[in-house]
Amino acid sequence: MFEQTFKNFKINFNAVNERSTFSSGDLVTGHISFELTKETKIASISMELKGRAHVHWSTQGSGGRKRRRGRRHFSATLDFFNFRSAILHEHRVCGEATKFRPGTHLYPFTCQLPQGNFPSTFHGVHGETVYNITVCISRPWHLSKDFVTELNFVNHIDTNQPELQAPLSGSNQMTLCCLWCASPPITMTVSVEKKAFVPGETVRIICEFSNRSSRTVTPKVRLVQKQIYYTHNKVNKNMIVKSLASMTGQPIGDHTSEVHTEMMITIPSSAPHTISNCSILVVEYLVEAPLSGSNQMTLCCLWCASPPITMTVSVEKKAFVPGETVRIICEFSNRSSRTVTPKVRLVQKQIYYTHNKVNKNMIVKSLASMTGQPIGDHTSEVHTEMMITIPSSAPHTISNCSILVVEYLVEVSLCVCAAFDLTVLFPIILCDTPVHTHPPLYS
Repeated sequence: MFEQTFKNFKINFNAVNERSTFSSGDLVTGHISFELTKETKIASISMELKGRAHVHWSTQGSGGRKRRRGRRHFSATLDFFNFRSAILHEHRVCGEATKFRPGTHLYPFTCQLPQGNFPSTFHGVHGETVYNITVCISRPWHLSKDFVTELNFVNHIDTNQPELQAPLSGSNQMTLCCLWCASPPITMTVSVEKKAFVPGETVRIICEFSNRSSRTVTPKVRLVQKQIYYTHNKVNKNMIVKSLASMTGQPIGDHTSEVHTEMMITIPSSAPHTISNCSILVVEYLVEAPLSGSNQMTLCCLWCASPPITMTVSVEKKAFVPGETVRIICEFSNRSSRTVTPKVRLVQKQIYYTHNKVNKNMIVKSLASMTGQPIGDHTSEVHTEMMITIPSSAPHTISNCSILVVEYLVEVSLCVCAAFDLTVLFPIILCDTPVHTHPPLYS
């Protein structure tokens, strides 16, 4: 019935800039318009301005008939503001609502966004931050009708701040291992000209490589978006990682030093802004610079840069027996302004293949772990040893079966507060008789 009486209902804004975006403190002006097909009684027209964040995701239950019953749902809502005002006040004449003649009707409105540090508009896989204007029309003896339109809200950040215009740089080093021998290191230093960018801008990545190994390596860069959703108090979280842009550079031959290259990736113009000021939803961007055949270094493109953190890790040998203790010798240099914590764990990978390896399935298990003492900021030449014991029930390494592989890795990581961990992985084997060789060196 409503659609038969009201036609072409619109909520129109007056743009405050060429992008038609709004920010904290802006005055929002515009008008509503609609057509009436017949004489109609309207009691009132009200408007609500609301900003909020909402997240929701679920996890699958166990298989079988109880799968749906075992599904768990997680959600959280955060209200930023909620204001109500009247466009047309309720007005009764002789106890009756005001009558409106057929034709086009237009009513202006004005509202102001509150001052505050609110996150930008975002629509993600498991949540969103939205700013809506809802117009409600109330008629006697009828259900009220709501019309909703969304404001494109942007949280302005002054990208001219010196700390955001300063270059961002990092370096890393990796030694490749082919089970029984370690090659000379591969090193790379990657830098970008600044830390803050706008959607549509091109990021210039400057890379310096030294490949002293016997393998050819290929540089790549990619822009990664991370969406992180939390429940209140951050008890539960869900993370989505998307690759937005990438580029592959020219291969770097073995035994090559002092290779300089520059790579460019363009940020999609539709990419939403970084969100770091919402307790239940975070959006952040990273530039990753991996080398094929080595570990990868991740650079954060926004907010922070510090001098490098380096680590050199070695073990006494590469072959062990179940029940034996692995001694990991670590050398750290933490020139950054953050405290870092070393951790080591033993990882088992089970890889299952169909014939011809067309399809595969991989299971990763953590068998043992240890956390070392925190390393303070601006600390150099820290020596530490960590020990993890291989479970006596751990099966042997399997590398001679075409459809089933079992392998083991020692993972050494430095946990960095408010940044991404620096991690080095190297393989060991489990067998009947330990093999004593020169220790592999990783950094």
